[in-house]
Amino acid sequence: MNVNWSIPQVKLRGNATFRQGYWKCVLVAFIIAVISGGVSSVPNFSGNYNINSIKDENGNFDFSAVYDSSPDAEAIEDLAEEIGFAGGEELKENNLCVWLTPAINIHRNPMCGRNFEYYSEDPYLTGRMAAAMVRGIQKNKVGASVKHFACNNKETNRKHSDSRVSERALREIYLKAFEIVVRESDPYTIMSSYNAVNGERTSESRDLLTGILRDEWGFKGFVTSDWWNRSEQYKEINAGNDLKMGCGFTDRVLKAME
Repeated sequence: MNVNWSIPQVKLRGNATFRQGYWKCVLVAFIIAVISGGVSSVPNFSGNYNINSIKDENGNFDFSAVYDSSPDAEAIEDLAEEIGFAGGEELKENNLCVWLTPAINIHRNPMCGRNFEYYSEDPYLTGRMAAAMVRGIQKNKVGASVKHFACNNKETNRKHSDSRVSERALREIYLKAFEIVVRESDPYTIMSSYNAVNGERTSESRDLLTGILRDEWGFKGFVTSDWWNRSEQYKEINAGNDLKMGCGFTDRVLKAME
């Protein structure tokens, strides 16, 4: 095989393609392996209260335990951590690396289509429960991806909606649970949301992903976009969104990098 790219060019193209996301992972893994000696893939799974319906090598579905996703009097932090640990064990059993959970947006309206997996209308309760869940998951040396950062409190038109919110409400209600989880449990990943906040898409917001998440809260992990969002990829990179999931615009990113 003839390789005409220089190493810096391959690194540039590999990085841009990696940020494009899911469908390019095999190609990118090959490029990185050629350059740096081998990097394995990082399979993940989206299931907010269990690891469900995974096919085994024979094509059979391997069903897992189902855990209660709504807090009640018995759902104390210790129990949440135990549930997280059990889910993390199932993640490892199925050769998965990252569980796309917990989803911790606030119950702003009882008609929100994702309230069944969100925790509460109380940001403190949500943050403490989710932090325990993340600790339990990551005791297994697998990752949690806390989502959807931030203000993804409706499902109708969620890829194009704009959450208009004051600074005080943003800090005290909609960001507080994420802050608690980051500070207490050090999650491996954070997932940015589809929507805009005050006119700027969250995955393109440097104030949100770098200024608040990393600089203020000290987040050390990586940020992934939600799947097939409507954001411009080079703006996401500048904002601090590390991984573009589903699709991207590699040519635009390469042009911007030039």
